[in-house]
Amino acid sequence: MKIAAVILAAGLSKRFGSQKLLHPVDGKPMPAHTIDALAGFAFDKRICVLSDATAALQSLTQSAGYTVCHNPAPEQGVSQSVRIGLAAARDMDGILFAVGDQPYLQPASIVRLLDKFAANPQNIIALAANGQRGNPVIFPSSLFSELEKIEGDKGGSAVIAKYPELLILCEIEDATELEDIDVGARYIAP
Repeated sequence: MKIAAVILAAGLSKRFGSQKLLHPVDGKPMPAHTIDALAGFAFDKRICVLSDATAALQSLTQSAGYTVCHNPAPEQGVSQSVRIGLAAARDMDGILFAVGDQPYLQPASIVRLLDKFAANPQNIIALAANGQRGNPVIFPSSLFSELEKIEGDKGGSAVIAKYPELLILCEIEDATELEDIDVGARYIAP
């Protein structure tokens, strides 16, 4: 089974007040933590979607083996980045979509996510803590055409809402792993 990892790192950081993806967490830019969490896995493709505002991350992602895809219109919302990542990985059986602002994600959770997808390759598999869905999420190729249709600031959630019966939550113990850096207890001021 061929699986791609797509890191979405083209956001505008409106809630954060400055470009949060360039902000260090524990001495590294936020996306470096996502890259590290995904590093030990044999993905068939590694893609990172960046905008002009996050172009400084290009050498970081390329040195980690990622193909950089440019999002020229991040103001159109996360759907634009999803479609760009999807276009670069269309020939895969599944795509793991991760976000660049989730620095506490752990490799052990990625193992669980990939194992669950291997056992359920026609389902949407998402990490969750206490029943609350988070990222990353793996989408099967059967839903790629649905992902192409999303618009605005809606990511894969729009597809999950349309096909809730296909969603399988992969529970992890530490909810901190799923935190977006600018919400919750671990908020870091710009």
